[in-house]
Amino acid sequence: MAIRIYFRYAFMLWLSGIFFQSAAALPGLKKDSSKVEIRTIPSKKLDTYKADKNFQYQQQVPESMSLWDRFWRWFWQKVGALMENNGVKMGLKVLMYVAPVVIFIFAILRFMGMEKVMLWISGNKSSNTPFDIHEEDIYGINFNEAIDEAVAQGRYRDATRLHYLKTLRALSDLGRINWNKHKTNFDFAHDLSGTPLAKGFTDITRLYEYAWYGELQVSEPEYDLVKEHFRQFEKEIGA
Repeated sequence: MAIRIYFRYAFMLWLSGIFFQSAAALPGLKKDSSKVEIRTIPSKKLDTYKADKNFQYQQQVPESMSLWDRFWRWFWQKVGALMENNGVKMGLKVLMYVAPVVIFIFAILRFMGMEKVMLWISGNKSSNTPFDIHEEDIYGINFNEAIDEAVAQGRYRDATRLHYLKTLRALSDLGRINWNKHKTNFDFAHDLSGTPLAKGFTDITRLYEYAWYGELQVSEPEYDLVKEHFRQFEKEIGA
């Protein structure tokens, strides 16, 4: 570390020496002693230029423009004026740096699976959900009864979650995944990577995450489609 600091300061001193040598090599600057002559435009010529349309730079709205065109012209003029505001310029500059960071973080969270990392965003669960994957083991849930109860009460979002947990239990029973309540959806997908089940599991995982973490209010027709996807996957794994 000491050697790195030494070389850094040595390099800075070397650059400083080059700068001062270059400055010393510059020839002496002479004061400008020339006389400044102020020239004016005769009034007659100025009036001629004012009357010449080629020198009239103020934009006039053509009379043929419709009211709609006039509105958009006014709108973009206001936008242009707003963009010249220093505060707006600073805000856009900050946004240019912040937006990519937010998008990158969201992509990482989405890639890792939302079972845990998105829990702090979505902390709102259905009020009548009697289970939590982070508190209860999937082997302590009677999924068929829980699904029927959720459907009967119109809690189709909860029913979708139960279908997903039921699928995880079936995959664990078949030895397809290594069940652990602390693993994420991405971890379970990794267990199935390179197998014929990988694509089907990715599809049902996407449906589950959209419904649960997107906090979508799943309707009955939508639930029927989701349920069919889970049934097809259960047939695929022989559950």
